[in-house]
Amino acid sequence: MSNKSVSVKKYFIADAIRASKKAYDKVKQGAAQDLTFVWVQGFVVEDRSNTRDKHERTTAACLCGRKKRYLIDDGSQVIHVACAVWSPETKAVTIGDYVMVIGSINRSSYGSYYIEPDNFITLSPELQRDVTWWLEVIAAQRTGIDT
Repeated sequence: MSNKSVSVKKYFIADAIRASKKAYDKVKQGAAQDLTFVWVQGFVVEDRSNTRDKHERTTAACLCGRKKRYLIDDGSQVIHVACAVWSPETKAVTIGDYVMVIGSINRSSYGSYYIEPDNFITLSPELQRDVTWWLEVIAAQRTGIDT
C-alpha cells in the first residue's frame, strides 16, 4: 500500500502554481510526492484549441490526443488548461465563460505549468460565482481544510 496522500485544495491560480513549484523542488530533492488536485475557477480568456505553438507538444495535444485547451484567468494569474474532458451536459466553452477546473498541475519540459483536468465545468449561468469563489478560497486557506 502506498503512503501517498490525495487531496483537492481550493487555490487562486498564482498560489496553485507557487505550491506546485515548491512541491516539484521537494520531489527533486527526494521527498515523496503528494498527489494534490487543485480546484481553481476563472474566466476563459483564450481558446487555443485550434492553434499551434512551440509548446503544443507539452501543453496539450500530445498529452492525451485531444485538442481542447484554454487559458483561464482568475485575477491572480493565467494558466493553461489542457485536454478538457466534456460531459453531455457541458455546453461548448467560449471566451468569457466562467469555469471550474479540478485536476493536477503539471510542469512542461519548458518549465511552464498547466492543469490537466479531471473535472471541467462551465459555471457561467450562475451569477456572482467569481465573487463568492474568492471568499471560499480565503476561508479554505484560513482554516486549512481540504475538500
